[in-house]
Amino acid sequence: MNRLGILVAAACGLALSASSAYARPVGTMLCTGSSGQLRFNVSYFNFGFQNTLNTGSQSSGAGAGKVTFQPLEVHASLSTFSSLMAQAANGTALQSCLLDTTLGDGSQAEFEFKLVAIASLSAVASMPAQANEPARYTDVNFEYGAVEVRSSGSADDGGTGAPTSGGWNQVTNQNQ
Repeated sequence: MNRLGILVAAACGLALSASSAYARPVGTMLCTGSSGQLRFNVSYFNFGFQNTLNTGSQSSGAGAGKVTFQPLEVHASLSTFSSLMAQAANGTALQSCLLDTTLGDGSQAEFEFKLVAIASLSAVASMPAQANEPARYTDVNFEYGAVEVRSSGSADDGGTGAPTSGGWNQVTNQNQ
């Protein structure tokens, strides 16, 4: 299976895991702020980047090459809603949120988000079409100013699995 196929299959698996009443965690999240730390399991996460490109002859303008972050969306158990609500209602930014996940081959990936704020928070419940347990979870979207990614070395894509790290700061538009 090619790399894109593996990523699509993994994304579908993560999305499906969040649709049950108790989804098996795909990672843990530790957020640190002025009022202390908050740790919770994560059954789904999604975030990304967008790079503004202009391939025309005038491609060196102010917006050329500016990376913007898409929100970090996380699903957690419904019981985490009250803790996250208290943080969101407080309105203060979190210094960082560290998301740890173990990949299929046993290696670990770590995503450290900095300058973090809760943009939206929802309690979600729904009944599936089949006679099954309803889905119940907390959906939270975080905005962040920087991210750093570290991997202990993974061969889940068929590669050699060398440890890697890298990151980007949206505020300074520079590597972390």
